[in-house]
Amino acid sequence: MGRFAVDLDGDHSATLWIATLLSAVYTTCSLVVRICIKRTSFGLDDVVFLVAQMFAYGEFIAIMVGIASGLGRSLELLEGAQEAEVMRVWTSSQIFFILSTTAAKFAVGLLLRRIFSRLESKHAALLCDILLGVSGLWGVASILAVSVSCDAAHILPGHETAQCAAIVG
Repeated sequence: MGRFAVDLDGDHSATLWIATLLSAVYTTCSLVVRICIKRTSFGLDDVVFLVAQMFAYGEFIAIMVGIASGLGRSLELLEGAQEAEVMRVWTSSQIFFILSTTAAKFAVGLLLRRIFSRLESKHAALLCDILLGVSGLWGVASILAVSVSCDAAHILPGHETAQCAAIVG
């Protein structure tokens, strides 16, 4: 029986599979533990954490689709259609990563705000509000930087444009 992925000099898809599956399992276990522990006291931070996890699943799915399309393989092993698909899926996985990270930052900020509001610390609550604002701006700016400045067709080495040099390099 053959393997579904091999790790060769020009093909590192097996490493990507392992990293993606381990990340999916770890984050899912964290979500299940959080739900079990807090099942009677859910807050807005828990809902935002769940949203972050859904964005992470989008990222995991995009990476798995990318691996099936050739992500992780050397450019010499890819055909033109595969290159285009890999670039498209890679860009979408980056956007899902940014969405997931931004939502996770929001969840932490909301959790800290909830803790500090119980302690009646107005300065700390204001700091949490500032953290939420900065996190939101960071998320929007990052998504715009990835999706607007660089077309997905130009992210692979050899295809990059001047706009994509920072992302590719």
